[in-house]
Amino acid sequence: MKNGILCVLIAVVSCFIGVAIGHRIRIRTDGRQVEHKVPDHQPNSKPNLRSEGLPAKESGPVSPSPTAPQVESDATDNSSPRLKVIDLLRGVLSEDKVFWALRNAVLQDPLAQKGILEELMTTADPHVMEAARECLYGLKDPELARRIVDSVSGEMNADRKASLAFVMSMNLHFDFVRSSYEAILGSSDARLVESAIGRMCIQNVDAYRDFTMRVIPRLRELSVQGETPALREAATSALMGDQSQEGVSFLEDRLLNDPDPRIQSRALYALPIAYGMDSRKLPDQIRPWITVAFDVNRSDEIRRFAADRILMVTSDIRFTGLITDEQRATLKRMIHKSP
Repeated sequence: MKNGILCVLIAVVSCFIGVAIGHRIRIRTDGRQVEHKVPDHQPNSKPNLRSEGLPAKESGPVSPSPTAPQVESDATDNSSPRLKVIDLLRGVLSEDKVFWALRNAVLQDPLAQKGILEELMTTADPHVMEAARECLYGLKDPELARRIVDSVSGEMNADRKASLAFVMSMNLHFDFVRSSYEAILGSSDARLVESAIGRMCIQNVDAYRDFTMRVIPRLRELSVQGETPALREAATSALMGDQSQEGVSFLEDRLLNDPDPRIQSRALYALPIAYGMDSRKLPDQIRPWITVAFDVNRSDEIRRFAADRILMVTSDIRFTGLITDEQRATLKRMIHKSP
């Protein structure tokens, strides 16, 4: 799935490697050598984002034109060894490892992200779109973010529109993105809304209090009444970070009473006790977890996770009394039981 965008990432990164290595070139004209510095980023140069692999090797020496300047590098084809190593790494590392390593490099370079956005906007392959969108997290260039927002409303390709909405979920640090995002979240298009929820969760946007106060009710509505199971799961997970009394009560209700085990699981992981919470509220919030851990009708995965978390919390001397010694022994056996 990621193979197409992997080639794009390598093309983009290789372009910048070549520029960095060849930043000093000597030009020989009329028997004289003149040092010539190549700028770090050449605005008129553009990597071939459609490349399906690494640049081809030179077929052999080419005779220079009598009137053309003769270019001589400080070292013979210095870029070639690094490109060969990149090619080697593609062969010895898994596709996922190479992809995420390159993706993390691209996140630090707005120009590289611009290249990836161009690929997202032009490719017809939905799998490439899905991989490309992962490279557009935390955009630093507001113009790129603006282009994404402006493109969503008029985009006719459903796959591309969904990918653009997904990218918006990872760039809510821009106020104009948040404004447009809310409109998408209110859409009746289940697939678009699921994609828009994407990487968003309340914990990641809690600095924008007004925004979260408007979004949380919609997420709760989708968690219960979402048109598809996948949309309900996404909405439930996105409620992670809502530590209000009402928010915790809502997730506890989904955990204990939702008929879908997948929603129960998402609610379990979204509850504050799963990732850190105010210790003053712990005695009340641990009770649903105890109920889940000892409920034989629930999945072993959910019960084992609940048991592990209960034991971790109650290892603190302040909370050892929240469970009995018999319960503690049962929970220990539960987490050490083979799946």
